[in-house]
Amino acid sequence: MTALLAPCERALVLPAQRPCVLMVAGVNGSGKTTTIGKLAHWFAAAGHKVLLAAGDTFRAAPAREQLQIWGQRNGVEGDLSGEREIRPP
Repeated sequence: MTALLAPCERALVLPAQRPCVLMVAGVNGSGKTTTIGKLAHWFAAAGHKVLLAAGDTFRAAPAREQLQIWGQRNGVEGDLSGEREIRPP
């Protein structure tokens, strides 16, 4: 698997224009939330302002709770009120 993915590896370079949005997608249990938490830590440590927002359509409440925990660990903001939960049609 490592050899298969090696050609795709490259440094993450953020564009100069702000805001910059990163969307993370993947199957259940693949480590998306953990990766988001690690990215939040990395960006915050580099001096970037970070905002976490959950977009999970299957289990929205747990997604917000997990991101809230990662936000608290990393000292970053999160739009986690749940007041504007959007359901797919």
